[in-house]
Amino acid sequence: MPDGGLLDYQAPEYEQTEKRYKLSVWWVENRALLKKIGLVIWAVVDAVLILFALWVVIDTYLISYEQERALSYGFGINQEVRREVNTATAPEPVIISSDASVFAIGDGRYDFYASIENTNNDYWLQFTYHFAYSGGQTETATGFVYPLEQKPVIELAHESESRPTGAEFVIEDYDWNFIDPHEISDFDAWRAERIDFDVSASEYTPALDLPEIVGRSTFTIENDTAYSYWEPEFYVLLYRGASVVAVTKTTIPEFVAGQTRTVDQNWFGSISSVTKVEIVPEIKLFNSSVYMDPPVR
Repeated sequence: MPDGGLLDYQAPEYEQTEKRYKLSVWWVENRALLKKIGLVIWAVVDAVLILFALWVVIDTYLISYEQERALSYGFGINQEVRREVNTATAPEPVIISSDASVFAIGDGRYDFYASIENTNNDYWLQFTYHFAYSGGQTETATGFVYPLEQKPVIELAHESESRPTGAEFVIEDYDWNFIDPHEISDFDAWRAERIDFDVSASEYTPALDLPEIVGRSTFTIENDTAYSYWEPEFYVLLYRGASVVAVTKTTIPEFVAGQTRTVDQNWFGSISSVTKVEIVPEIKLFNSSVYMDPPVR
C-alpha cells in the first residue's frame, strides 16, 4: 500500500472537499442570522428613503414654499423683462431710402446707385450687397453705414450688353456692431471729429471740348480734423433738382490734417442740367489702418 494508509490526507481533492463541507456547515448554522441582517439593512434603507421623501414634501410645501414660489415667479418675470429689453434694444432694419438708379456712361458700361439709412443710435452695420436687374446682377460688394447715417451705395462701370432694366438694390448679409457707450460715450461727436471736412467751391462744368468727356466737377476740400488719412474716399453725387443723375467715388491720397485739396473729377455719359454737387465721406473710422498716425479715442 502507498504511504499514508487508505487515504492521502494531503491530496488537493481532499482539501477542496473539506473546504466545501466547512462552508456548507457555516451557511446552515448562520443562515438565519444572515437573513435577519439583510432584513435590517433593507429596513434601514427603506426608512431613509421614506424620511427623505417626507423631508422633500415638508420643505417644499411648509418650509420653503413661499421662497420657492417667489423665486420661480421672479425668474419668470426676469425672463420676460429680459425678452422685452432684448427686443427693445435690438437694431432696427436699415431703410433703403431710394430706388436703384442706373446711369449709362458709354461703351456698354453702367453705374448703379441707391441710398441706405441706419436709424439706430447704438449699432453700425457692415453688409454685403449687389444690384440685380432683368437678365443679370452686379458683383457682390461690401459696405457699411454708421448710426443715424444716410449714405450712397454704388457699383461703377458694370458692363452689360443692353441697358439694365428693373434694377433693385439687394442686401445679401448683415453684420450689426454694437457701440459700447463705455468706450465711445457720444458717437455723433466722435464721428464728427473724424469727418470734419469743409467742402467749398463745388461746381460742375458741362460740355468740355474733350473726346468722350461730357463734363467735369471741381471741389475744394479742407481736412479740419485732427487726423491724417492715407487714402480717404469720397462719394461725388451730381443732382438735377432733388434727383441724383450721376455718381462716382474719388480718393484723396495722404490727406493730412489741416490740408486743403482741390479735386477735379471727369464725367462721362449723358449728363445735363446739373444743379448741385454733393460730397459724402466714405471712411472706415473703426479701422486703424486708414489713419496715418495711430488714432486716439
